[in-house]
Amino acid sequence: MAVEFKDYSVKVKKLLEDKALQLLNEGAIEIKAQASKNTKSKKGTGELKKSWGYAINKSDLEAKIGSPLEHAIYQELGTGEWALNNNGRKPPWYVPIGNGNNQMPLEVAKKYGFKIVHGKNGMEFAEVHGQRPERTLYKAFETCKNKIIRRAKTIFGG
Repeated sequence: MAVEFKDYSVKVKKLLEDKALQLLNEGAIEIKAQASKNTKSKKGTGELKKSWGYAINKSDLEAKIGSPLEHAIYQELGTGEWALNNNGRKPPWYVPIGNGNNQMPLEVAKKYGFKIVHGKNGMEFAEVHGQRPERTLYKAFETCKNKIIRRAKTIFGG
């Protein structure tokens, strides 16, 4: 009696990859939406809230979720004395008040309650201590994690 061997490994690997990509897409969409919901707009423009996106790397079966805006990282991890890993610039530091490059407009300093100090030659400065971390993306992941795990069990069959 002869035993016939049938190799289904290519079909099985393709099916697993398709299911993994489905889960990555669904999970990334959930986390992106939650990050957008979690975003607190400091500038009032809604720019960061609208900027969250994701990309799927099919060859590595990896989802990357984030924002292309520079200030997203500062909002996520904080700055200065409130930096998440205590590795921020040690405060206070002083930002010149004015309307030029690397200066803070006086209206902004007043709006956000910065202490105004007077320096040499009558120049005014805003005393800055940093920004507290919002942990927008981390909180989005934590909020969605159990739902994504449940979905993975459904997609992969328990």
